[in-house]
Amino acid sequence: MPDLPFRRKLRMQLYCEANPLVAEDCGKIAIMRGPIMYCVEAEDNADLHIFDMTVVRNPQYEQKLGDINGMPMMFVQGEAAVRSTDGWADDLYRSGSSKFTKVSFTAIPYFAWANREAGDMSVWLKKEIVIP
Repeated sequence: MPDLPFRRKLRMQLYCEANPLVAEDCGKIAIMRGPIMYCVEAEDNADLHIFDMTVVRNPQYEQKLGDINGMPMMFVQGEAAVRSTDGWADDLYRSGSSKFTKVSFTAIPYFAWANREAGDMSVWLKKEIVIP
């Protein structure tokens, strides 16, 4: 892997928030590192249902140099919560509330998605809300 000629700390803009009038992305955030938008792809998160991930409040992110098809790029690792599927069986609905588990996820630059195996991808992730 080639050595990158410079290293700078770039601000993680966790709360790049969608306009609430965009119904599909209401209540969701996207991860950015400088000008680069990131996405979560099934290839890197095989054990997670990425559409059920909720980014936890004040997450800690790590940057990791990786590559996709021989092209070096920065990956981002973070924490999210996912709903347990225990007890659902084949039910479509149930009363009560689900249990959540904290998990780690990996995000890749958006421009690099769909260059490996076919699978789910999401730019917009649900964010944990806190009512003051």
